[in-house]
Amino acid sequence: MNNNRGIALADVHCNNLKGNVFSNNTADGAYLHANSSYNTIANNTVKMNGRGIAFVDAHNNIISNNNASNNNIDGFYLFNSTYTQITFNTANLNRYRGIVITAGSNHNTATRNTANSNKLDGFGLFWSNTNILFDNEVANNSAGIVLVASNNTILNHNHITNSKNDGISLSSLSNNNTLIENNVSKNFDGIHLSYSSNNSIINNSVSFNSFDGIRLLSYCSNNSIINNDASNNEYEGICLYDKSSNNSIINNDVLNNEFGIRILFDSSNNIITNNNASNNTEGIILYGDSNNNSIINNNALYNEYGIILHSSSNNNVIYINNFINNTDNVYSVWSTNIWNSTEKITYTYKGKTYENYLGNYWSDYNGTDENNDGIGDTYYPVDSDNDNYPLMKPFENYFAPTENVFDTGPSENPYPSIMGNHTGIITPNQTINVSKLYTYPCSGTGGHTEYARIYNDSWGIETLPWEGYGGDWHNLSFTEPFKLYADEEYKFTIITGSYPQIHHNISLLTPNGWINCTKFIDANGKVYYDWIPAIRFFW
Repeated sequence: MNNNRGIALADVHCNNLKGNVFSNNTADGAYLHANSSYNTIANNTVKMNGRGIAFVDAHNNIISNNNASNNNIDGFYLFNSTYTQITFNTANLNRYRGIVITAGSNHNTATRNTANSNKLDGFGLFWSNTNILFDNEVANNSAGIVLVASNNTILNHNHITNSKNDGISLSSLSNNNTLIENNVSKNFDGIHLSYSSNNSIINNSVSFNSFDGIRLLSYCSNNSIINNDASNNEYEGICLYDKSSNNSIINNDVLNNEFGIRILFDSSNNIITNNNASNNTEGIILYGDSNNNSIINNNALYNEYGIILHSSSNNNVIYINNFINNTDNVYSVWSTNIWNSTEKITYTYKGKTYENYLGNYWSDYNGTDENNDGIGDTYYPVDSDNDNYPLMKPFENYFAPTENVFDTGPSENPYPSIMGNHTGIITPNQTINVSKLYTYPCSGTGGHTEYARIYNDSWGIETLPWEGYGGDWHNLSFTEPFKLYADEEYKFTIITGSYPQIHHNISLLTPNGWINCTKFIDANGKVYYDWIPAIRFFW
């Protein structure tokens, strides 16, 4: 204590630094640099230093179970350091940031750390790529997790609350990142992107924030916002703002906000589909030269306004949506749009098949349907526009159910592949009748499943034993037929042989629901968190 550094190690390898107290040092409590590798820094108390634990040009090290709190700069600091495992550490009450990963610090993993009450960020990632942050607790910071010019990072299952600013912030060309299954609540904005593209925001809970749930600001393009709960935020559930174009907003719950889904100021060519924008003051809003957006298969229920188009937002295509029991289902001014499909669609209504253009369902439409084809005989007025093909019933009455299977489909990039033990979660979006499991093999291999178990807290079922490469050996039967019920979570264990096709994703959205990877342990004992087997459950 009371030195420039508590301990400084250069070009050292395979050492253990455990059970120490480093305090009141001017620069760093513990400092590793000059290609130091395969060291373990564990169970140390590091407080009231400049930085707590700092790695510079250090690789393949472990930082575990340390308490780096009350330091004058940052708790943990990585500079140009790679393949570090940062686990079960505490980084609280530091003057600047809890954990910093910066300047080419790539391929690091931070798991189950606590970063609370730091003056700036809980986690700060700057100019660093391909890192993983999993299951961290981040609370009461100025901002929760901040990425600046950082790409290909995975934020999975983190809990970010009570940030004065953003819970998760991506800026300055932070591209190709995945934000999945995070709980982001009671912050200013929940998730905020600016000048960042090709990111995936999937299956997060982004609620009770004091401004927006999910906000894309300024030139954010080609982002996917899928299957999130963006409810109970004080201002907007989901907002695309200032030339944020070519994004996809799919299958989100956007409830009890001031504004549900808002597309503003020259934000064009976005896809908004299969969302539930209900119980907001305004459900779906396009404003200020936001053109050529597609709004399809959404529910807008019990809002004051179901959908609003304003200020020269033109050429948007709006069809097969339900606008039900809103105080005003639609308000459109100074805008000209298309309120039906642009091509004829084949549909089934009351057991008969038809082909026609399809508009929207309006709960206050009082027209007739003399030929009983499910389309009103007269138009539904939309201020200066008309819906010329209004639906007589909500859109779900017009389409036959999809095939009764759960199918990931084959993988576009199945390699690398190896046999091993897959565990994960399946959440079907419809009830599936199951008796067999098919495994997609890599071309020219015998990729297959040798054993599978599907279960939840109160029930489980297994497959019959695999009997080798004979007969119908790709289709493995369960001990008896069963059902996977819609919107229920089911855990699975699947043991594969040879080279099955692999979806290299943490989570995969299929036409039949979600499948997530919890863990994959390959035949050599190596662990992955983004290997999903390409499989099909069917009758």
